[in-house]
Amino acid sequence: NRRTMTRLYALVMVLLISTATLSAQQTTKWAVGVRGGCDFELIGRYTGLGEVAGKPMYLEGRFGTILVYASEFTPEGTAIAAWECAKFGESSVGDFSFDAGVAVNAGGWSPTDCWILAGPMVRLNYTFSQAPISLGFDWTPCAGIQSTSTEKFSPHFTWSKLLYSFALSCTYNF
Repeated sequence: NRRTMTRLYALVMVLLISTATLSAQQTTKWAVGVRGGCDFELIGRYTGLGEVAGKPMYLEGRFGTILVYASEFTPEGTAIAAWECAKFGESSVGDFSFDAGVAVNAGGWSPTDCWILAGPMVRLNYTFSQAPISLGFDWTPCAGIQSTSTEKFSPHFTWSKLLYSFALSCTYNF
């Protein structure tokens, strides 16, 4: 949808412009933002969990819409538990991190047209050191059970989100 993409770009630009007046993000625990690829999602992230198995852990929730039919958007949500596996390229401007995690995705608009999917999440993230902004590129391929019947619940296995689940994200960290 062209209007949605225009809003997404406007929000990203406002977030990037706001970095000139904001301080560094040394003690952030929350992040909100947008994720855009084949679908558009709002992101909420909590990073104050500490370390699990020696790596910083975070929880992420996504809510958005996905184009299911030619002109019909359907709501969906994704819950992710992830870890910052490696940090590299540290500089005065920012640093890269490689994150990995587990995702569960659910959506649909009725009990007969719905899905529940699960899969991994991998992300290359860039966090600015003097601004509360992070940019990321992730892949969240999911497979699972889906029902596409309009009359009765008829589940079948689907891997529909394996190939087109690449996306760019921008978050504001506070």
